[in-house]
Amino acid sequence: MRVSVIIPTYNRARFIESAIKSVLVQTYKDYEVIVIDDGSSDNTSEIVKKFKGACTYLQQANAGPSAARNYGISHSSGDVIAFLDADDAWLPGKLEGQVKRLTERSEVGLVDTAYYLCDADLHPLRYQPPVNLRGNALEDMLINFKTPLTSSIVVRRYLVEQVGGFDASFRIMEDHELCLRLIKHCDFDGLEEPYVYYRVHQAGSLTNGRMILDTHKRIMDRNFASSTTLPHVQLVASRHVETSAIKIMCFRHQWRDALSTIVHFWRSYPWRYASRVSLFLVLLAVPQSFIPYVRKLYWQWCLGDRS
Repeated sequence: MRVSVIIPTYNRARFIESAIKSVLVQTYKDYEVIVIDDGSSDNTSEIVKKFKGACTYLQQANAGPSAARNYGISHSSGDVIAFLDADDAWLPGKLEGQVKRLTERSEVGLVDTAYYLCDADLHPLRYQPPVNLRGNALEDMLINFKTPLTSSIVVRRYLVEQVGGFDASFRIMEDHELCLRLIKHCDFDGLEEPYVYYRVHQAGSLTNGRMILDTHKRIMDRNFASSTTLPHVQLVASRHVETSAIKIMCFRHQWRDALSTIVHFWRSYPWRYASRVSLFLVLLAVPQSFIPYVRKLYWQWCLGDRS
């Protein structure tokens, strides 16, 4: 079972070498590596070309991660597609364990793994289990916003082709949107062993709350516009996304967007508005000089560092 490893990159010269090296030390050896440079302006090409013969290097004008992954898939030959973001890295047994699981269970189309949340230097901060979608998997994905980490998954090629690959119009949440389509055609499974280092760093934190809201609405419209079977699930999912977006807006000082979202939240879910309004007002009253400390405490809490 040949695996095609797809690595999209955009101005990740600092990390791309460790990503490629983490593939080359895999215990499973039947693979190919395809790096897609999505219009980088740094010295990414210089670094990747050091691995000539070990990987295929493709270049394209900047079109986003979805388009880059699709471009890589179109130039691949594997029976299984694995994705690795350029700022993440794998542990050696990842592909071997996942290929074994796909071989053992023909009904499984996608296998993810547990992973470590890490800092920019790959120091582990917290263990994250696989998503473990079971039973009503689609509802679980929507209500709890469960999506396998992109760098952790392998998926059978025919399924990616069957659903049409990534939607290139999505610049964020593209992995969630793809998995919503895949889950309708196959089972997901996960390995409890952590085989991925997932970097959490400032350069990778580009998403804002408004983008999350707009993208989530587009995902719902695309996949469930004509559906009448999951209205309650879609309602709960939208509520959770709005809550997350409000928090991001506040911490990024996007006060106008946060207030308009809170008003919409209040009208839609009046019994749950108080805590969101309180959060907004508290953050609005915090002195600007204190915001960086608040943000630092927030991310420490998110990463499990309560010390």
